[in-house]
Amino acid sequence: MGYPKDGKNGPHTQAYIGTVMQAMHFDSYIDLSDEDNDKMIIQMGIVGAKPSNIRECLAEQSGYQIPPGNREGLKKHLRETCSIEAETGAIIIKSKDKNDRVTKIADDTWRTAGTSQKVASGFGDDMRECVRSKVRSERQSPTG
Repeated sequence: MGYPKDGKNGPHTQAYIGTVMQAMHFDSYIDLSDEDNDKMIIQMGIVGAKPSNIRECLAEQSGYQIPPGNREGLKKHLRETCSIEAETGAIIIKSKDKNDRVTKIADDTWRTAGTSQKVASGFGDDMRECVRSKVRSERQSPTG
């Protein structure tokens, strides 16, 4: 999926990306106050991350700077600039440089549930690695 001429997704793509962001709790992690950051842990296998780790990775992976931007701006930026990988339904960020790197922030996995199919969303490979890196860095830091 390419970007429209103005560089922003249309309303339907933004709605789909917004639905995935809400299902993955990305909006909540972005909005959570700094005071409440240490009160919640996001468990990824054996790695326990803070909401700020998720927020920082979403900003870094998408090229959004906080500051000067803010949390509402990050959510809007993700909805407007992320893409949907047609084959898998993954939410991706395409780099704007000549390398055309694709960063996966959310994946969909189809699974059976009784006699029907269900989709389970999860962190994309690049997002998982970014969060793991943040957690490792905090553990090694004398203040973390």
